[in-house]
Amino acid sequence: MKRHEEQYLQVLQTFSKPSRALWQVTAIDDVRIDAVFKGDPEIYRYWDATDCVAFSLQMASEALDHDLRDESAFLHRFDLVYKAINDALDMNNNDLILLVRSCLQNEGKLSTNRQKQLIAKGHPAALLEQAQQIVTATLDVMAHDL
Repeated sequence: MKRHEEQYLQVLQTFSKPSRALWQVTAIDDVRIDAVFKGDPEIYRYWDATDCVAFSLQMASEALDHDLRDESAFLHRFDLVYKAINDALDMNNNDLILLVRSCLQNEGKLSTNRQKQLIAKGHPAALLEQAQQIVTATLDVMAHDL
């Protein structure tokens, strides 16, 4: 829904604008208001939610078709890269997860900032270079297999 905020607002307003028109609201001061309902209470019991339901279904479909596929692909790449590095190098789990996630979120490259952080944690630059080579090789094999 965040990618479609304008459409989301429009859908919400299909109910809120007509219902808001049935209220007489007067500001008493900066904090208090006087609100008097001038409409038929049935508007709140039997409102037409067609637009809201259709939008929600569209967002659920998009989440399944787009977001879930992307997340599954990311997790698949993560698992393969993690295993390849873990099999070849000795690195604690938290730092390995950080390294793999960073590389995958940065087009397969370990950023200079992340590299500095890992070096500060005691990982030699040579080890990180080796990890970067494994990431690149693993992603290359994956791309070739597609």
